[in-house]
Amino acid sequence: IADVINGKAGLAVPYDQELLRDAILNILGDDRKRKEYGMRGRFLVQQEYSWSKIAGQVESLYLSILNAR
Repeated sequence: IADVINGKAGLAVPYDQELLRDAILNILGDDRKRKEYGMRGRFLVQQEYSWSKIAGQVESLYLSILNAR
């Protein structure tokens, strides 16, 4: 969520129906912002959540568990 905050790749909206409605309408009405969020979101996922990166994190976790024994 930290990567979404401040409009980097989307919007974080408090749990409030009116604020959510306003945020959705804002994005729907702004083609440039919507495309920018989409591009940034895709880049973020490709960089931070690739299978090789996730596999490395899982491997590190398993090794730390094994070393703790």
